[in-house]
Amino acid sequence: LVAPNGARLHSPGVSYGGGSGQQAVTGLMTPGEAAGYWTVVGATDGGCPRGAPVRDQDEVRLFNAKADHWLHSHSIPAPMTQSALEVSGHGSRAESDGGDVWVVELVGVKEWKQKVGVRLKHKATGAYMSCSTRKFSPPVGGQFEIYGKRVHRDAAQRWTVVEGVFFPPQEA
Repeated sequence: LVAPNGARLHSPGVSYGGGSGQQAVTGLMTPGEAAGYWTVVGATDGGCPRGAPVRDQDEVRLFNAKADHWLHSHSIPAPMTQSALEVSGHGSRAESDGGDVWVVELVGVKEWKQKVGVRLKHKATGAYMSCSTRKFSPPVGGQFEIYGKRVHRDAAQRWTVVEGVFFPPQEA
């Protein structure tokens, strides 16, 4: 997933030093990093079979196989933007909860496809995943803060899939 500023959703393999202490999720400008690939799955087991289209208002979870966790959020303030909510990596393939569920919002199209902009609204908090213009210092120096923002229709909330493995739609 790529933010409007070109940063790719990334899991750098370090924990936040404060807040939840969960795995950090950042925006990284470098394409092709294994920790930047996320698998879209249904909010419940069997909820999004391979090849099934993802439509507006579908509930999904995003899993990072390299880091072995789900894209997650909760009511804890973001590390730098205290008025926003922390987005983190949480759980494992076998461990997921309601904080891992995101609602897909599409504008002007019926299905989420490659190079189509999408907003991801966190189901439990109502916050939209956003990419800040602020960058972290080491150990993830130069990487952008990813956070949940309750303001709707912000340009920083529009994400696009530009690379990855795509499955052809299944025939009904």
